[in-house]
Amino acid sequence: MRNVGKLLATLVFVLAALGSGCGKKPSAAKAPAPAPEPAAIQSQAPSATGTPVAEPAPLPERPPMDALNESGDTPLMEAVRGRDLESARRLVEQGASVDARDGGSHTPLMRAARNGDLEMVKFLVENGADPNARDEDGRTPRMRALENGHREVVDYLSR
Repeated sequence: MRNVGKLLATLVFVLAALGSGCGKKPSAAKAPAPAPEPAAIQSQAPSATGTPVAEPAPLPERPPMDALNESGDTPLMEAVRGRDLESARRLVEQGASVDARDGGSHTPLMRAARNGDLEMVKFLVENGADPNARDEDGRTPRMRALENGHREVVDYLSR
């Protein structure tokens, strides 16, 4: 969620910078055509100073198979956490993304590697999970396995 806040703050800053020249009157010789409203702006509400402030559009929703629950996990993350390979297989068959991030920027493969669940790690990699993905701290699944002493997982991910 921290990244969403940063993204929104950056978007508001950029939109404010783009609109900084909006108060100038166009020259009589040639009035510029009005700029199309960016898709990210739904409406403009006046700020405390009376200057319109852009409101960002809502972020696109995740597909239902990758929606986050109250704990910030996708259904596949729940299966990985519970070491439930059969549920993980069913979810992937139904379209769950093997690289969907949880609320903390971790992928299912990162969690499986951290847990030392070699069978789950193999399943996820065989189904397209990115073994080089990095979390918000720059750690890969291999690093997470190494930090937790899961040598077999480290060896598998080092191939």
